[in-house]
Amino acid sequence: MLKSEWVPREVPLYRQGDVLWFYVLKVARFGGGVWVYLSRGSINFPVALLRSRVPWVKFKPVRRIRGSKSWVGASEEISSVILREVSRDLMGEVVEVMVAR
Repeated sequence: MLKSEWVPREVPLYRQGDVLWFYVLKVARFGGGVWVYLSRGSINFPVALLRSRVPWVKFKPVRRIRGSKSWVGASEEISSVILREVSRDLMGEVVEVMVAR
């Protein structure tokens, strides 16, 4: 993961053996190998976590302050249980969903 894709507040919390979610930015072939570019700081990361839990809802990233708060547009209401799970996966980052009416 490139340093530009880190979430600065999370870096001291990374531990060997921890299971973390990542957003795949790009997969590229170099010579005989494959490079996978990962991100935890992408504006699309909270949206991807929400889509993995509620695939029938349409989401759109609005804004993200990495490590603090994300705003996501959605086509319908999302339960607080799912939002807490996503917040936990984002190491405490608040996720605010704005429903399009």
